[in-house]
Amino acid sequence: MSTLFAPTLAAAEMVQASGSEMLDALILGMEVSGRIGNAYRTSGPNTYFLPTTIVGGFGATAASCRLLGLDVDQTVDALGIYYAQTSGNRQALIEQKPTKRTQPGFAVRSAMWSACLAKRGLTGAEEAFEGAGGLFGLYTGEKCPPIEMFSGPLDAFHIETITIKRFPTCGSQQTAMLAALKIASEHKLRPEDIQTVEIFLAPGGDELVGRAFVMTQDPQIDAQFCAPYGVALALLRGRVLLSDITNEQIQKDIEVSQLAERIIQLNEWPEPIEAWEQAVRVTTTDGRTLSAVAHKRRDIFNPDLVTDENVERKFRECVEFAGVCSETEASEIVQSMRAFDQIDDVSAFVVGSLVFQ
Repeated sequence: MSTLFAPTLAAAEMVQASGSEMLDALILGMEVSGRIGNAYRTSGPNTYFLPTTIVGGFGATAASCRLLGLDVDQTVDALGIYYAQTSGNRQALIEQKPTKRTQPGFAVRSAMWSACLAKRGLTGAEEAFEGAGGLFGLYTGEKCPPIEMFSGPLDAFHIETITIKRFPTCGSQQTAMLAALKIASEHKLRPEDIQTVEIFLAPGGDELVGRAFVMTQDPQIDAQFCAPYGVALALLRGRVLLSDITNEQIQKDIEVSQLAERIIQLNEWPEPIEAWEQAVRVTTTDGRTLSAVAHKRRDIFNPDLVTDENVERKFRECVEFAGVCSETEASEIVQSMRAFDQIDDVSAFVVGSLVFQ
């Protein structure tokens, strides 16, 4: 959605599409991204490429084409034009650099250019996926999967299977953070109450977030991609909000940083544990042992958790942090979104929303 929503909204505004037409395009774009993404993920080694920007841009291009009124041939051209611009490696993510956050924006830019150029008659590669230099051959080293992988019937639309991150951090550490929150909700822990903290991420630890906490020139990124910091924050503050992970707050909250530096990561958990589970164990200074386990798919990335109530709560938390509008105005936005499919002109909706800013 980080590559899909922005160009879909922009294209809808350009052509004064209705809310229903924009939602149709979003569903289409997510389906394109999801079907290509499933095939891409199962095709071969692609460790160092970033599918968010490589695959996601195809869905963004398809959604933009639908709203701009392109026919099938023009849409094929647009996808080929997008492929000519496709790029996205994980190096910034590996190095924990903020460049990673701009990469979806590059895909958005390329998707919009592709749809607009195709509408003006520019043609693109027709075999962007299955050609010798196509997506699969170039990025996975494998042949393009059979057409059934893309067009076969599914149990649900991909838009029905996506989830929303519970915490504003890397998803790889959120299961352990939820386990820590379980402990924090039952036991109000102070720094002086904690003797040791042990965490289990996965066999061998998680390569992305399973590192010791060290504060650099980018404290927010240091915290967002560090399971020990996320667990320490959850244990001591009993919450993980945007306001907790600003550069200023991380530098200020010495108690959390000091606890994060002491957290021990285990390669094995002493008790039976399922795949996709992460665990936290706290030994207190008075001799108690407090432990909790959470499951990544059931407790964190579960589409059933994407309820209207949970989405609205996260929206209001973001609004409060950003300070862009009052509670009353936020409620008006929520009500407008609940009736988005009845909006006659998305461009008028966007202008109306900007009034709050």
